[in-house]
Amino acid sequence: MPEPSKYDLEYIQRYMESRDMGPLIMTGPDADIWGSVAESKPHVPDLVALRARHNEDPFSKWVTDTGMKIFFRCGGHRWRKPSPVDGRVVYSDSKLLRITYWITSILASLLPVSSIIILYCARSIIARLAIIAGFNIIVSLCLLGFTNAKRSEVFAVTAAYVLG
Repeated sequence: MPEPSKYDLEYIQRYMESRDMGPLIMTGPDADIWGSVAESKPHVPDLVALRARHNEDPFSKWVTDTGMKIFFRCGGHRWRKPSPVDGRVVYSDSKLLRITYWITSILASLLPVSSIIILYCARSIIARLAIIAGFNIIVSLCLLGFTNAKRSEVFAVTAAYVLG
């Protein structure tokens, strides 16, 4: 079974240390199972997640973890009503992953077309070779950031992009 994600573990640690936990806060030998944010105690090594997050690409992981923290700091919580269950503003991962899917799909469709248009406008052979090299780097960086591709797959796609 997979370990809990860093984001989920931090969320449960903050909840366990908050006043929302109530007067029956855990004490005793099982109090440190989840670790602690305030005291930077690690969680027990055999802690597992029963329903782990999907293993998404680095961009989607960033949006669902770090991006949401930034969104809430900038006042994004004002656009949504709190949950009736726990009174917190909650965003579903599935909605965020759908947004990242659209962003990566649009980028994937614009990248080849934009490279063709820019290559058409370039007159010099040296400029065209530099543009091809630049777009090849962009494609490989997009593959690394927006997919879970292995190194061999990134190499194969970037080689095909240049030759195609």
